[in-house]
Amino acid sequence: MTQLPGEVLDEINAAKAEVENILAQTSAVNGTLSFVAETAQSIVFATPFANTSYRVYVTMEDFIDYRITNKTTVGFDIELNVTYTGTVQYDVFV
Repeated sequence: MTQLPGEVLDEINAAKAEVENILAQTSAVNGTLSFVAETAQSIVFATPFANTSYRVYVTMEDFIDYRITNKTTVGFDIELNVTYTGTVQYDVFV
């Protein structure tokens, strides 16, 4: 496996940070969850959506598979494929 030069990794991380900033500013709902040895957490909206046609974008520091389940007009669940301790950010787009 070939490692990328540090400058390239810095540019990738800077670009990711810019995308996350744009997403946070344009999403209908966003937040941060703290997972502590967990595989899932629920998000409940302060105000219900009209339907379930929203999209969810999730970011975290680690490469972990996730899925969005139990999507309703009042919230959804984020499920991870492993037990995780760390921060998970989400953005919901209508």
